[in-house]
Parts: sequence; structure tokens; C-alpha cells
Amino acid sequence: MFKNKLLFLFVFYLQIIQAQTLQKNNQLFFIGVGETIAYTHVIKNNINDVIKFHITSKETYSVKSTPNIFLKHEKLVTSNIGLGFNMSFKSTDIVQKYDYSVPTNSYYTVNQMYYQKYVTYNEQITYSFQDFSASVRASYHYLDLEKIHPYVAMGLGFRFVEGDYKIKSTNPSTPEYSIIFEKTFPLYVSATLGLSYFVTNKFGFYAEAGFDKWSILQGGFVFKISESEKNKK
Repeated sequence: MFKNKLLFLFVFYLQIIQAQTLQKNNQLFFIGVGETIAYTHVIKNNINDVIKFHITSKETYSVKSTPNIFLKHEKLVTSNIGLGFNMSFKSTDIVQKYDYSVPTNSYYTVNQMYYQKYVTYNEQITYSFQDFSASVRASYHYLDLEKIHPYVAMGLGFRFVEGDYKIKSTNPSTPEYSIIFEKTFPLYVSATLGLSYFVTNKFGFYAEAGFDKWSILQGGFVFKISESEKNKK
């Protein structure tokens, strides 16, 4: 009985070896999305560092961020090691709302006492950020189980942020205007553990966990092109 189990495991291992689907010069294309829950949580908890322009103590804030959109490519220089690029994009809106009162030239009386009237205005400041990053990417596919391929990946590149600052007010004397700004971050680093599952020989799904543009989790589609298929074309 024990020998039969060993024989079964040995045959299973041989099938795995023979069924490897990743080979040198294969190209992999990844298209996916990543959550930004941690990113928006950090922004909300550090809003005083993000927003420098405070009007009153009764301000309210809201933070909305789109999922990270990832586009990745790698070419296998060996059957295990891939080199390529990683690009991602997300946008974030921070809305700051507050009220303030302005004295008028009118007065009202209470018990023969004169009091100046005030009018209250509402203002909204919207900070919009478009965040783009690009990096070189290296991956190591440490196990090939025919359809399932776990791997580790790291990237190194830069980030570019473009944004605008808009003010809207119910006060007719306050003009509505917008200011555009840009900023480049010299260093962008990503490190993830991934798993791809191929439904067919060319198409599958992938999932990654780690740190990539503030996305702890991401997932999407993966496409494979082999060298023989390119030569046929």
C-alpha cells in the first residue's frame, strides 16, 4: 500500500515536469485592477497633512479613489525568470466643504438692542489627482504546475501626479477658479506575491498580494504568447 502511494506520487511528479507550460521566450500580458481601500484610509486619517488650507473647525471631507488599473508585460528570459514593465493609473478626489458667515449692513433688534445680521455661504474645494506610475519589473516563477504558476515580482520606477484645485462658492463675490499642478516622484517600488491560473494555453486569471501603488490586493486577466506562435505569424 505504501509503495503504491510512492509510485503514484512519483508518476504525478513526472506528469508535472512534463506538463510545464511556461518556457523561455514566452511573453505574458497582465491587465488588472487593484483595491485602494488602504490608500483612502491613510488619506482620511492624515487629512490635516494632505490639506493645508483650513477655514473653520467644522469642515467636512470626503475621499474617493478609483481602483488602480494595471498593465504589465514580461518576457521569460529563462523558464523561471521574467523581465518587463509595469504601468498603473488611478485618480483620487478629495472634497472639502465648509460654511462661513459674513456681516451685512442690516441690523435687527432684540429688547431694544441692535444686532448686526450675518449671511452664511457654502464653499467647496475639490482636489483632484491623476496618479501614473511606470517601472521595470522582474519576476521569478518558482513552480510550474501545468495551469497554476505562483511567482514573486518586484518593480522599480517613478510616479507622476497631475492634479487640479477647484473652488465653488455660493458667495457671488467669490470667483470660481481652478489651478493645475504637477509633481514627479523619483522613486516607485513594488513587491508582490502572485498566482496565475491558465484556463487555456493562452488565457487565464491572475491575483497578487503585496504592495503595489497602495494596492494590497489586485487581480485580472493574463494572456500568454509563445515564441512558436509569433513565428507562425
